[in-house]
Amino acid sequence: MGGFTKALIWGAGAIGGTLGAYLAQAGHDVTLVDTVADHVAAINRDGLRITDPIAEFTAHVPAFTPDQVSGEWETIILTTKAQHTAKARVFSAPSAFRFHYKEQ
Repeated sequence: MGGFTKALIWGAGAIGGTLGAYLAQAGHDVTLVDTVADHVAAINRDGLRITDPIAEFTAHVPAFTPDQVSGEWETIILTTKAQHTAKARVFSAPSAFRFHYKEQ
């Protein structure tokens, strides 16, 4: 494995969820963050089901809402819609930082 092994993906929708599932299947330590509590609960309960022309699998990746997440990551990937990027402005900090989100 090259690059990174531990990643936080902020935004667990179609793009972030798919990316997170594939990274987890490749052996990376992935954490997902999403603002929709029901979506986070479903990911934690059922995993992320991927069905596409390349593969079909379920990845079990931990997911959190912003107020639940804290830790350190080597890589942070932002996969939110444009209107949600203001809340994710903490991503301008260097990688491998201690992350503590607080609602503004």
